[in-house]
Amino acid sequence: MIVPPEVWAETQARPGAPGQRELLAAFRCAGWPRSVGVVDEQRIAEFCRRPNVDVGEAAAVALAVEQAVRYVLIDDAAGRVLAEAEGLLPVGCIGLALLAEKAGLHPSARDLVADLRSAGLWCSDRMVREILRRRR
Repeated sequence: MIVPPEVWAETQARPGAPGQRELLAAFRCAGWPRSVGVVDEQRIAEFCRRPNVDVGEAAAVALAVEQAVRYVLIDDAAGRVLAEAEGLLPVGCIGLALLAEKAGLHPSARDLVADLRSAGLWCSDRMVREILRRRR
């Protein structure tokens, strides 16, 4: 996993935020993420001019484009629209939970999603039900 410095800074911005300690511990255990800067900073500025796209989302999409990766981990709706417009496939935290279950890394995507929501991830009940229903 590669992460632009702008996104890494967001993970550090609120010490003690729900889930932060667990996130950082998981990163240390896995030996990632690797922080990689975006070469074309103009692309970040261009993406930030789009409605509701913040610098973290803009940098994540710009880095994914530069690195020619297919997937980008992004939950925010405006960031997902930007990613799709750039030919990327956005995967959110719920999608990541589904992938963890499918790969046998966790026994229950439902439990992971519940933990994420308890830690502050916002998503509607309807969206969670629909995504979990489709996994079967």
